[in-house]
Amino acid sequence: MRVLMATSSSDIAPGGHRVQRAETARALRAIGVHVSETTELLPSLAAVDVVHGWWPDLQTVRMARQCGVPVVLSTIYWPSDRSVPSRWSKRLRLAAALAWRALRGQQAQAARGLLSSSIALSLLCESSDLLLPNSRPEVEHLALDLGVSTPWRVIPNAADPELFSNEGAPQWELRSGVVYAGRIEPHKNTLALIRAMRQVGLDLTVVGDPHPHHEAYALRCRRAAGPRTEFLPAQPPEVLADLLRQARVHVLPSWYETTGLVSLEAALCGCNVVSTSLGHAAEYLQTDAWYCHPADERSIRASVLDAHAAEPRIELAYRIRERFTWEHTAAATLSAYEEVLGSRRS
Repeated sequence: MRVLMATSSSDIAPGGHRVQRAETARALRAIGVHVSETTELLPSLAAVDVVHGWWPDLQTVRMARQCGVPVVLSTIYWPSDRSVPSRWSKRLRLAAALAWRALRGQQAQAARGLLSSSIALSLLCESSDLLLPNSRPEVEHLALDLGVSTPWRVIPNAADPELFSNEGAPQWELRSGVVYAGRIEPHKNTLALIRAMRQVGLDLTVVGDPHPHHEAYALRCRRAAGPRTEFLPAQPPEVLADLLRQARVHVLPSWYETTGLVSLEAALCGCNVVSTSLGHAAEYLQTDAWYCHPADERSIRASVLDAHAAEPRIELAYRIRERFTWEHTAAATLSAYEEVLGSRRS
């Protein structure tokens, strides 16, 4: 099977979605799938069986449909304002339908220029043969917010238990401190975490680069930091794993997470995990993590302190190794490819 993973050339920010794409491609190749990757607007589809979109350009999806090549889409959807879906869902469905008609005709460039990001996402979803969300609630939000009706299959997010492991870590009583690993940006809520941890008497290590669109926010984070906060640039996975093995807690107080890859990686390294209460992380972490509300610095602080004082939650690492490795992801993704190809043939 030959798969083309298509991504928009405008995807400039590093993050978990890039790790997810690269690791999925690696694991698929390991089981015999021929995977190539492109950011071209109009890539060659010769001998391509499936196009796997990771926020591709609409014109790429349109070309695949014209060539008769099925498209699956990894959604990685973050809903915006959860208070307005009922007001806007019908309008978005109508706008997406009109835009799709325009894209099928001669007005593609003009139609794309009129699309908002929400309408563009709705159109991408409706133009695909199968959606690959990371959790069931993710696609339920897509249906509620944008009126999406495309079939879907959950593809688990994952971590590498060979790279991220507790092997060689100090005993729990010798571990200390808190790590945050991720981009420095408003969505990740880094500033609230730094403020929450300023006076608690624990070391906080912030590992990550500023989002390229949020340099000013990163500067505010540095100015707000207390004396026990250290900033490190984004680290290679093996260095990050070693940092996690020294800490007791990893915290991700984002405004929304579909999973949070680094939460899975931290758990494999033996950390207690604090995650946002907004999103779908609980589908993976269940009751083996602590949850904080991103709008409340007191909630962030209390969850971190509770996790730091507790015994390690080793059950989470066991569950990740049993259900959420990249091998699991590749097997589920290959099954999705086969399903969409079988549907086309029938």
